[in-house]
Amino acid sequence: MRRIACLWLAAACWSSSKPAAPANPAPTAQPTSIELEQAELAIARAEMEAQVSKEVGGDGTATELPPTSGSLKDPPIAGLEIGVPIVGAGLDAAVVRRYLRRDEAALRACYEKHLRFEPWTNLQGTVSAVLTISASGLVTTARAKGLTTEIDACLVRTLEGLELPRPTTARPAEVTVPLELTFSR
Repeated sequence: MRRIACLWLAAACWSSSKPAAPANPAPTAQPTSIELEQAELAIARAEMEAQVSKEVGGDGTATELPPTSGSLKDPPIAGLEIGVPIVGAGLDAAVVRRYLRRDEAALRACYEKHLRFEPWTNLQGTVSAVLTISASGLVTTARAKGLTTEIDACLVRTLEGLELPRPTTARPAEVTVPLELTFSR
């Protein structure tokens, strides 16, 4: 804000100290470089004044942000609820859910990161994660879709490589799990 005010003040002082015009200026079809600079300065000054009028209220005080449901100083508290998974052959949904709960903090961190950088957001909802579990119990591939691409990508990175229970069929199995992301202030 100070920078804008200083630039505006400098521009105003510079424009008020114009050199005196010659007594008989020669008619020219093209504007001179001084006239071009003055025109550019006038445009820049108008843009700065428009920006300042947006940032400062009529009484000279800064305008406030639109009201939100809570203080922006206090970051929202992220919540994660791991839903009941839909499992393929050879897996038990309750056991898969218990294994996922061990890594709940890492999954929640993806959402917390988003809330930390955008605390004014009201973004919450369900992400559907589809996991492929190898015969050894490792998550080999993961897909997530539901909120933003950044949150979904972070969840995929976290889910890939997790160790879950081995399928009893000794073949890869697919698991679909809902992740409910919420926040409170």
